[in-house]
Amino acid sequence: MLPQKAGLCLAVLCLMTACRSTTTAPEFVDDAQISQQVKAALSQDPQLRGEQIDVQTYSGKVTLSGIVDTSAMAQRAQQAATRVAGVRQVENALRVGARADTAPAGH
Repeated sequence: MLPQKAGLCLAVLCLMTACRSTTTAPEFVDDAQISQQVKAALSQDPQLRGEQIDVQTYSGKVTLSGIVDTSAMAQRAQQAATRVAGVRQVENALRVGARADTAPAGH
């Protein structure tokens, strides 16, 4: 009787292990990879290409900073960042206004 119980326990243990190995772990994307993907998404957008937007990522939280020409561009940048895999949250710290390199001379 004891060998049968041991065999049954071993069979249950094997089944549990087999079931566990078929499940997949949540996809992990590191912060550096997320930042690169957000930068790529921003550079692929014709309206945002050339804008100086800084991207920082910590634990999946992306912070966008810099200066853009319009509030629509800031919103567009936030939407582009939100669509990137692994992004949990986007803090939009972009400021709207003229950049120093586009300000009129003498100002």
